[in-house]
Amino acid sequence: MVWDDLVRQSGAAQGDEDGHTARRLAAANVDNRTNLLVAEYNAIRAVMAQKSAASHTLVGAYLTVVAVILGFVVANRADPRLLLAVPVLAAISGITILRRRRDREAANTYIRDVLRPVAVECSADDRVFRWDDFYAGRRTPAPCCTNSGSNWSSRCPEPSACS
Repeated sequence: MVWDDLVRQSGAAQGDEDGHTARRLAAANVDNRTNLLVAEYNAIRAVMAQKSAASHTLVGAYLTVVAVILGFVVANRADPRLLLAVPVLAAISGITILRRRRDREAANTYIRDVLRPVAVECSADDRVFRWDDFYAGRRTPAPCCTNSGSNWSSRCPEPSACS
C-alpha cells in the first residue's frame, strides 16, 4: 500500500488559496492517514496472532500424535516400524513452524519499515510502533549472564557466555 497515493500529504486542494481550508483539509488527511494506518496495523497484528495460535495448535497436535505412536509401540500393539513416522512428522511440523515464524518476521519488518515512518509523520512522535525494538532490547540471556563474569552461576551454560 502506498500511503501517498491514498492521501496527499499537502492536504490542500489544487488551486485552493484559502489557508483555513487548507489547514482543515490537512487535518482531515492526517486523520484519514491515521485511521488507515491503525486499521492496517490491527489487521497485520491479527494475522500474526492467528499464525501464532496455529503454530501452538500444531505443536500440541504433533506431541499428541507422537505420544500415541509411542504408546502403541511400547504396549507392543503396533509394529516398531511405526516409529519411522516420527521423524517425518517432526520435519513437517518444523517446516510449518519455521514458515509461520518467517511470516511473523516479515510482518514485523513491514510494520517497522513501512508503517512506523508514516505513524511518526502523522503523530510527530518518534515513540510510536516501538514494540519490536522494545522487546528485542528486553530479551536478555540467562540471569547469570547479566552479572559480571566473576559472579558466574551454574545456571549459565558456560562462563564465557556471561562475560
